[in-house]
Amino acid sequence: MSDIHFTPDLLEATQNGEIHLRTLLELGLSHLMHLCPTCQEGIRAWQTRAQPPAQGDAAIRLLPLVFARHTADQEEEEARAERDLNDLLKLPHEQRLGRVQRASHRFKGVLLAHRLLNEAKRHMPDQAQTVHDLAQAAECCQKLRECCKTLR
Repeated sequence: MSDIHFTPDLLEATQNGEIHLRTLLELGLSHLMHLCPTCQEGIRAWQTRAQPPAQGDAAIRLLPLVFARHTADQEEEEARAERDLNDLLKLPHEQRLGRVQRASHRFKGVLLAHRLLNEAKRHMPDQAQTVHDLAQAAECCQKLRECCKTLR
């Protein structure tokens, strides 16, 4: 299935009956769960220009609530990744790598890996070893995440 973005036009077409509501929800729910900034902007823009939805369009009215719930979850994950980054940065490289490798729940995932890579970029090009060390930790975070997925 190809990716879909919630745009004001797509939501308007659904409201006008050109696209069945169930189709919209099935196509977009997975995408919405990943907190796409394009969808967030599209939903907000559509809400400002749309007439109040018809009584039968309760699901459309619920989309902002679903989005708000997942936004809160995302903010919590981001705060956790930031805390983990700060904890890892306090450690020398070998200890940092060991913590990530031994972790069963902490120190894994895309958000932390991205933060480590962003931290590595801050040290470019002057501190090549630091860049390498942080990138290695980021790679380990991602590998751990992939390994955990296969165990589920």
